[in-house]
Amino acid sequence: MWPIIFVALGGAIGATLRYALSTYIAYRWIYNFPLGTLIVNVLGCFVVAYLIVKGFETGALSTNWRLFLIIGIGGSFTTFSSFSFETVHLLKEGFYILAVSNAFGNLFLCLLATIAGVILARIG
Repeated sequence: MWPIIFVALGGAIGATLRYALSTYIAYRWIYNFPLGTLIVNVLGCFVVAYLIVKGFETGALSTNWRLFLIIGIGGSFTTFSSFSFETVHLLKEGFYILAVSNAFGNLFLCLLATIAGVILARIG
């Protein structure tokens, strides 16, 4: 039962952080481009990669901490469902360049953030 509680608590925190950050970015920088989702996805990819490497390769995190931080917070903080919907919406509205920029930005920047998180975790 405890594993579910750790994931649920982390999920509540991650979802709240995701909402707060993406909402702040949307109000701060008003564009047609979904910048908040991109920043959340890139940041989340970096942090999750870092925690996975530190948690699994070095054993620095217990199983409960991994459940709480990686699956709970990380899993609810980063999601590609918003990314997918926003990209389709941009296409539907005729913003083809923005849609392609969003798709490539999320894909490539998140991959780079994941690689950076792995590298930093291994050298730090």
